[in-house]
Amino acid sequence: MEAGDLWLDTKETNRSRQSPTRFLLTEITPVVQRQGSMNIDAKENFGAVRVSAPPGSTVRILCKEPNASGDQYAGYLEGAVDASSVTCISVWIDRECFMQGESSDARFLVPSVPDAFPPSLSALIIETQLQSVGSSAAVRSFRFNVRTDGNGPVYPHFDGDVQNCRASELSFGHRQFLFTSPPSSGLDLTSSRPNPPNFRDPLNWFPTNMNCFIKIVTTGKGSTFLASSYRANSKDNANKFGDSIATANPATDVDNTFVACLDVRCPGNVYNPENPANPWQEWTYVLVTHLTGTCDFQSHNLQKQNDIDNNGASCPASRRKRHASGSENWFCIPLPSPGSFDIDNLYTSPRNDRARGVSRCNTGNNRWQSGPSNPSSSSPTIVFNCR
Repeated sequence: MEAGDLWLDTKETNRSRQSPTRFLLTEITPVVQRQGSMNIDAKENFGAVRVSAPPGSTVRILCKEPNASGDQYAGYLEGAVDASSVTCISVWIDRECFMQGESSDARFLVPSVPDAFPPSLSALIIETQLQSVGSSAAVRSFRFNVRTDGNGPVYPHFDGDVQNCRASELSFGHRQFLFTSPPSSGLDLTSSRPNPPNFRDPLNWFPTNMNCFIKIVTTGKGSTFLASSYRANSKDNANKFGDSIATANPATDVDNTFVACLDVRCPGNVYNPENPANPWQEWTYVLVTHLTGTCDFQSHNLQKQNDIDNNGASCPASRRKRHASGSENWFCIPLPSPGSFDIDNLYTSPRNDRARGVSRCNTGNNRWQSGPSNPSSSSPTIVFNCR
């Protein structure tokens, strides 16, 4: 029996199922050998691994053979990521397994740090000696033990649990493995933002269980941008939350236009060591730097610039002047109005589903859930002209 999902799968793939693929340090052919009984009716023998990754990518799991002397492996198990950025792959329980993701353009995906996973999984990220296409960074993989939990990321193989594993939306309180797209080729910067979150650190990246993104649209030429997030009214490294970098990609709706989506620290709670029960409420100061090309700032669409803290404070770097040259520009991400987290032209997603936030940013639709997510010029946060 060939490796793959244990459910009927009629999807076509670009790679022949008999062709080898690179996994860890060797080539593995997708044929299951000596893996024991394949009685799918014995549901208690299997788990269902939920993985979130960019649509169109492929996730592969390689497991050690049971009761084998030394490290022996058979074929890999494979799942195609659907339009909802989800795949669910069946595996045997009580195995030590490795998992890698590959993008639709044959680049290795980046595993996100396992967050609040059950200790029995012993989930880790390991580095291999391989290098992804166009990058000097080592390819990284998940290593984990297959132990099931009703809240994931490895679900039992019973009908209701399998439905949770395959659901387009991650249920509240549930967990999933997460892969993100690799950095743009030729550029390898490591983010300094803390991961996993530390809610007792004033510089914690996540004030809530949410990701936030700004959308930069450029005309003339695509450039690479760096967004650095700081505490309110601060510009020093001692008050810096972290960095994000992205290269603008061509928009699909307008010629000669490019789109970049960058993580920023969401405005909101900042840990107050003097009174932990009463965190400070702070807007976020963001420095945007273009690293390649020559860019002129044109405009921004951030709102509440005369009330960024909900107490009437104005953005100290508020800029409406067009064609302001310079490699650095400061922007203010205001606190949301009380009662909701809704900030115009700031894109969000659940903390464990960063890919959805990127898709919302690319499309300019903060309600995007599934479907095409090609970059569009609509609803930018900031506009530059680059050459």
